[in-house]
Amino acid sequence: MKTTEIRPHTTYIGPDGLLRKVKTVTMTITGDLNVEWKAVKLSRKSSLPTWGIERIAYFADWAIGVHDTLSEDLEPYLRPSSCPR
Repeated sequence: MKTTEIRPHTTYIGPDGLLRKVKTVTMTITGDLNVEWKAVKLSRKSSLPTWGIERIAYFADWAIGVHDTLSEDLEPYLRPSSCPR
């Protein structure tokens, strides 16, 4: 996905099927954008991280689609199985 398509309160799906919900997008003092995300539907026994903060470019490279969003402009990216309509 493009970095301009990363929004707070949006859940993204990665190539591994994992879901991550973006909590915040913040700017550092140097002008870089960081994404704070939280894992969704992850088993407690999993050894994968349940949250993280990373550069928006890395997150955009990981994300292959939108699972759920409050942003109307991202609705065309929704997976058919997650689209309520």
